[in-house]
Amino acid sequence: MSASGVKLFDDDLAADVRELFCEQLKRGASGIDATNELIDQFEDIVGTEEESVFWLALAYVQWEHGLLQQRILKKAHNVIDNGSDLQRWADDSRLQRQRGKVLERLRHQLTSPKKTPRTVRPRKRLPPKCEWQCGDVFAYQLPSGSFLLMRVIDVRDNVDDDLFLCELLDWVGKDLPEDSTIVKLPIRRNKRYPSESCFYFPMLKKHVARCRTLGVRTPTVLKDEYGYVLPIDFNALPEVLVEHFGMSVDAFAPQAKAGGQQ
Repeated sequence: MSASGVKLFDDDLAADVRELFCEQLKRGASGIDATNELIDQFEDIVGTEEESVFWLALAYVQWEHGLLQQRILKKAHNVIDNGSDLQRWADDSRLQRQRGKVLERLRHQLTSPKKTPRTVRPRKRLPPKCEWQCGDVFAYQLPSGSFLLMRVIDVRDNVDDDLFLCELLDWVGKDLPEDSTIVKLPIRRNKRYPSESCFYFPMLKKHVARCRTLGVRTPTVLKDEYGYVLPIDFNALPEVLVEHFGMSVDAFAPQAKAGGQQ
């Protein structure tokens, strides 16, 4: 159980559900489409102890956007009524009681008068200069001046732009490596969940402006099976890379020297 506390979004899975749902809305998806996308992405947790967290988080994030669906409300009520979520806290009666209070507050919120749908401003269309294809390697420059290398593993159609699904190559440095080095680089995997290492590149002008297309296309490592996609906050990218990919903090410091990661 990956939870730091009893509150709903103290759980990593719940936080991921909220972030991914909001991301879909920002990309112009409807509440129904965003919901269906998340259900497809998290189908592997059905039947596990984390399934309860998924339905509770999805119900809440729908409710806070004024998009609560009856089918999701019913799922959340079933979780609260059957006590399946509380079983996750069975080893600590004090925390279990606290979690129970959280669930009752959630029940009250979900059954309160329906909120007015919140307007989410869609993201702008992808700039034409980023016409990447599957296998393309590109460099992303951090504020420190160091470059990261990423590879596109899939290009997915969206409402008004493309979604670029990427994997991270195992390299960081001030000076870009030669093509002969790039083609031999392994990927960097999520240190906690190796199978959950792919992520969407955020197609915003401020991030696209930091990219360099290298003209190198190599075979991808991660398979595109429309499974779980790691949500990455590119506004706090160094911290994310340290936490999820085990990269060295020194690699992102302004004084970092050229060369590979530690």
